[in-house]
Amino acid sequence: MSGEDEEECRSQADDELAQKLRDVGLDTVYWKQKLREVLLISNAQALLHLDQQDSRELDSHFRKEWEKRAFYKMLGIVAADGVVSAKKAMSLAPHIQIDNLLPSVVSERIHEPAQEICPSVSTHCLSDTEILQNASGGLALEGVYMSGKLEDALEKRGKLLTSPQTFRLVGLVGRSETKQHEFISFNDESMFRKTMEVMGFSSTVSEKGCVSSLSRKPALMQVKSMNLKEMQNTQTDHSYLSRTEFTYLPLASGNLHMAQLRLSEAALKELQMIENTLENTKEDFKSNVFSSMSCKFFHNFGSHANEGPLQFGGIFWRKASAKGFSLHQQDEIKLLLSELFEPNIGADCGSSIMTDTGTAMTTEPAPSDSGHYSPVLTDVIQMTVTTTGGNPDVHNLPQWESAIVVNNRTWSLIDRGIRFIPVWDIIRSNHKCDFKDVLKLASDLQKAYTILTKKEVHNYPEDELVDINVKAQSIMEDAKQWKESDNDTHLEMLADLKQKLYECTKTNRSWIDTCLSHPALQEFLTRIVSAYKHSSCDETDWIKIKMRYLLEPNIYAVENFPKRSSITQWVYGSDTVRVLDAELNALGKTFTETIKRSDGCTDFF
Repeated sequence: MSGEDEEECRSQADDELAQKLRDVGLDTVYWKQKLREVLLISNAQALLHLDQQDSRELDSHFRKEWEKRAFYKMLGIVAADGVVSAKKAMSLAPHIQIDNLLPSVVSERIHEPAQEICPSVSTHCLSDTEILQNASGGLALEGVYMSGKLEDALEKRGKLLTSPQTFRLVGLVGRSETKQHEFISFNDESMFRKTMEVMGFSSTVSEKGCVSSLSRKPALMQVKSMNLKEMQNTQTDHSYLSRTEFTYLPLASGNLHMAQLRLSEAALKELQMIENTLENTKEDFKSNVFSSMSCKFFHNFGSHANEGPLQFGGIFWRKASAKGFSLHQQDEIKLLLSELFEPNIGADCGSSIMTDTGTAMTTEPAPSDSGHYSPVLTDVIQMTVTTTGGNPDVHNLPQWESAIVVNNRTWSLIDRGIRFIPVWDIIRSNHKCDFKDVLKLASDLQKAYTILTKKEVHNYPEDELVDINVKAQSIMEDAKQWKESDNDTHLEMLADLKQKLYECTKTNRSWIDTCLSHPALQEFLTRIVSAYKHSSCDETDWIKIKMRYLLEPNIYAVENFPKRSSITQWVYGSDTVRVLDAELNALGKTFTETIKRSDGCTDFF
């Protein structure tokens, strides 16, 4: 073999290793160097021979926990048996102190090998498009009816979108976190849980998610707004109190961009039928017929498609609840419920059943050896464990985490993001050849939506194009004097500006050229990173979500962006963000896709 051939082989092997790292969102430069320095690995084939002891030599080089999960996911993809063994994955799980309140059966089972509890770990990992199609039954491809009522948004709709072949997952852009909430009504608790599972984390817990746009209050705030007097005025038979703790575990993320969105065959056929029916309907009856058929379409398929960012992974739920207690027991019940969650304990006993939301649930009475509390109180408390995603038969957190990390077949869609695209925009942009008069159909659907929901949809005339560009330039000049204390307000302003530019110009180009390329905006984003890099996760999570919206998918379309690497490393946890090939090919060109959105979906930020 000649020197040139050897060099070509080495280059190819290097590219394959880099691709493996990119596929799970790891920084290729950093990890290629560490693999070479620590394990003498310079090609993807060598990964096949890594064992548990080899991998542990890299523990000190993981900068974040998500990097460790991503690395072991990579091994699961390339290992000889197709997946990291459950036993090996269990060795990575953090040790959890078992509290004496835990039933003895749990302490006996918690250290059992994972394969004894979940023996059928799949040996085949799903592709990115298969995950999109399968997670939560293909929920990401279902439509959402944004009527202004929360119950309409939560109702199951048909498949609105076909799965785009260009869909790609990037590495982890969220982080695992654990939260607790208290409820005084079973109905409110159920609504919160359903909102989490149908709309996702961002929509449920943030004041700017789509749920808050529907109701003007996030779902959690609606629950908390109830006065305790409501419970006090109820009879003992109807009293209820619960504390829920959930561990949100995102493992991969992806976006559905306008250029990728095409209607499903069923949705397309129904719209074509509507268009054909109207052709054969007398003029006097067309308005009523179209309104009725549009209403049926929105109820069948929804009015909007989610754009993302989509988060895939799982949620581990633990709940302690009490009902049928008297008013004078209320404070003691609340204290006991709170104390049950003080230690990081698991609950793993009894048989599991499947709920109507597709989650696995197991229920046990509260531990009887609850110290100074009377048996009467502990008898009315139930401990419940449920899981969204992961192995439905595993009800212990470390074992559940270990299993779900290495088996993407069990992933659920746990966040649909906070931006949604109306169906009429998808028709205008991507179905020009599928209808006889696509502009008329899209316009009529938009009008029908306004009539049915009483939500006005704004279209911007040509004479506003100049005004919005002038406003954008003015905001960029003002950005030079923006104060750190107003960061959140200014991010809101920029999000609104980006959306207005979309609506008025039907292109990303104005945002890229006027704003994202402007030194003042780049400096503002850099100052935010400096201001929040040592802050708690609760403070920074929503800031990062807003910044992602400003940056995606155009951050690499900006030619001169000196601090791009440091900004993306803070926002995403890595300075390498994978962009779809279709987007890379479009960089530097004028975007021509129509991306109009109604007020009902643009008020999510």
